[in-house]
Amino acid sequence: MSPTERRVALAGSAATVWSMARAVARRLRRPREEVFVPPWRASVIDDVVLNRPLNLLFRILRVRTLFLARSPIPGLRLRRGVTVAIVNWNSVDLLRDVLRALERFGPPSGARLEVLVVDNGSVDDSRTYLREMRAAGRLRCLLLPSNIFHGPAMDLAFLMSRTEFAVALDVDAFPVADDWLDTLLSPLRADRYVSGAQALRGYVHPCCLAMSTEYFAQRRHTFTPHVGSWASERLGRDEWDTGESITRREGLKRVQVFPRTRVRGPLQLGSVFGGFVYHNGASTRLRSDVRIDGLTSDDAECAWRESVAEFLDDGAAVPAAPLVPECAEDAS
Repeated sequence: MSPTERRVALAGSAATVWSMARAVARRLRRPREEVFVPPWRASVIDDVVLNRPLNLLFRILRVRTLFLARSPIPGLRLRRGVTVAIVNWNSVDLLRDVLRALERFGPPSGARLEVLVVDNGSVDDSRTYLREMRAAGRLRCLLLPSNIFHGPAMDLAFLMSRTEFAVALDVDAFPVADDWLDTLLSPLRADRYVSGAQALRGYVHPCCLAMSTEYFAQRRHTFTPHVGSWASERLGRDEWDTGESITRREGLKRVQVFPRTRVRGPLQLGSVFGGFVYHNGASTRLRSDVRIDGLTSDDAECAWRESVAEFLDDGAAVPAAPLVPECAEDAS
């Protein structure tokens, strides 16, 4: 039997076993009225019935993370420092600038900085670039065979963190100040549980969101959104954006938000949060089949070039565009 035939046979066997497990789980679970079960409330049986094999993997990784966080064994514990987690999909041009910014603005005081990129099955040059950077020791990467979407990929990155803190950073966001990580992490060392960029609905946006790695695992938090139609009038009421459930579960008194200090526009394009992190607001969504009224891919690319010139190239390439007051509408 050839290697290809063995892989096909193994995949077929795995599918058969999974189907049998789902049939048994359905009988044990019995029908329920609730169609959507949030991942933090789901049982193993729920995960099987609702066809969430990734949740089963995440359960194992959570146990691993909690063991490393509490282990008394030297060499088998979370390291002092922070992991910056990035989910990439066909955005190697942005990723190059983000990595450059992370290296320029550096780690927190007295601690290490690791960069972990989860690639969601990109078909551009992202995977070649990531392999080169991994070989050079500049980052860690997980190259997924297909797109599992942003929320689950970020969950995977947080649970694969090897440091005491983890920071979610969008691939179209980057630091713009030397003390950005000290500013972001200081609330977590005091009395807060989540820290980061404030979306207009008030939650901490995953373009820049920091948590204790242990706490993320302990609370069974997830970036996976609970959404249906993505209708703007329902978001924040009975449908939640990516990462929004983290703030909803913790409550605003337990989070530290950093509001926009400037925005280029249109909409939230070209936002700076807390004076220390830049986000090119929804520009990656424009690379898919999503269309946002009032925002074009040309707007996004122009804003990105201007921000890179201003913050990373000291304004040498393109002068920064005039900034406008914060917009009242949020497309994130």
